[in-house]
Amino acid sequence: MRFVGRTAELAVLDAQWRKREAQLMIVTGKRRVGKTFLLNRWLQKKPAVYYLADRRPEREQLRELAKRLGAHFTDPFVAATGCSRTAPARRA
Repeated sequence: MRFVGRTAELAVLDAQWRKREAQLMIVTGKRRVGKTFLLNRWLQKKPAVYYLADRRPEREQLRELAKRLGAHFTDPFVAATGCSRTAPARRA
């Protein structure tokens, strides 16, 4: 697939990346216009974890995400145990 005409979008993503603080970026647009391709291309040389949720059960997705995070941060505990243990709920 050719990658053309995304200079403005890449500039916005780069500007947010340079802020170096935790944040959530939501990318929206019509289907089949290349949002996933754009993000994957942009993240190629970044120390980041990209995860696209799907329709699998939540537990399976958390396991998959934990594997990726464990591999990214070289943390065998996270990769092996995943998100199966949750912190107790806080009391109000």
